[in-house]
Amino acid sequence: MNKNSEYTELKYDKGTIIINGNINLPNSVYDPRIDKNRALGRSFQDIIHYLEKNNEEYIDNVSDYIKFSTQSKFNDTNVLRDYQKEALESWIANDKKGCIILPTGAGKTIIALKAILELNSSTLIIVPTLNLMEQWYESIKKILSDISLIGMLGGGYEDLKTITVTTYESAYLKSSFLGNKFKFLIFDEVHHLASEKYYLIGDHFISPYRLGLTATIEREDGRHVLLNNI
Repeated sequence: MNKNSEYTELKYDKGTIIINGNINLPNSVYDPRIDKNRALGRSFQDIIHYLEKNNEEYIDNVSDYIKFSTQSKFNDTNVLRDYQKEALESWIANDKKGCIILPTGAGKTIIALKAILELNSSTLIIVPTLNLMEQWYESIKKILSDISLIGMLGGGYEDLKTITVTTYESAYLKSSFLGNKFKFLIFDEVHHLASEKYYLIGDHFISPYRLGLTATIEREDGRHVLLNNI
């Protein structure tokens, strides 16, 4: 890049993107505290798309994804049933975003593991309980020969790895730090994400790929409609 040319600098700051440049970008608002525009982390892909579509030069100081290097270390023998394959293909066709709603015992975890294989990207799996965190960890161990690439965050664990399993509470508390580390988010029991508290997780992360899993997406407070923007 020509140092004398005008460009836009994007910087990650506690779940938001600071925009340094004389340009109005999608979903950004003026922050008088810093005299610059700012956007939520979830707007990162829209901002990049806008800049590239308009041939605007920019510097990305936002994304700091954990390197994914497990492509040759998977040992997955699971075979998807027709309805599981259809669900995965529909998610892929939807730009690798959205929710899969299937009954308990229908193999949503297997679909999610296939999605991880599909993307080959750093992945954060968010679950509601410590028990589920450990169950997911064990499921991933079965298909990944190098367990040093799997970590857990929460319940006394502080192990951030290529594929990390955490709880909604830990993801919420650390979202401003973790928000630019993972390309792929998996929300188990995704209806929890729609709560007023945990919805912030989705806002802070820049992750372009997102998968929600649940058997019952509806909430009594009606906030499940927010999951259309997972």
